[in-house]
Amino acid sequence: MDNPSAETVNLMKALVEKAQREPSFVAYALRRYMEIQQINQEQLEEYLGCSGANLLRLALCGRPEPGTADFRRDVSSCARYSGAREVALANLLNVVAYLDRVQEPGHVAARSADVAGQLGAPAPGKKRRSRETEDQSRKTKEGTGKKPDKENH
Repeated sequence: MDNPSAETVNLMKALVEKAQREPSFVAYALRRYMEIQQINQEQLEEYLGCSGANLLRLALCGRPEPGTADFRRDVSSCARYSGAREVALANLLNVVAYLDRVQEPGHVAARSADVAGQLGAPAPGKKRRSRETEDQSRKTKEGTGKKPDKENH
């Protein structure tokens, strides 16, 4: 890869600074990964196997989205373009995507409601009726000819 001029490097740095705030760029994922892992740029460069202008090139790539059909191809393209280690880049992107998803507001409550529903438990904030209460309710309804209430099981 050609070494860019000092002027080009300065322009790239300015663009990377803006791109770090935009989740659609790899720059965002690089910044988040350094925060998550509590590492500095030198440690990030060592992990990825690229530095200087190549790290800037990588940062300005569109961010591959884990879980999509094109993820591997996109990671490979970014790695080839910048000289980064493909496996390290894929791992970094997966870690950031996972933690961003988990840290979304309401994520934990929504996830626990999903799990509770799969286990047959009440959603968070709703009380589960005791077995005795359910049996008593069923006997009362059977005595009146009504169908047992299945909504509260």
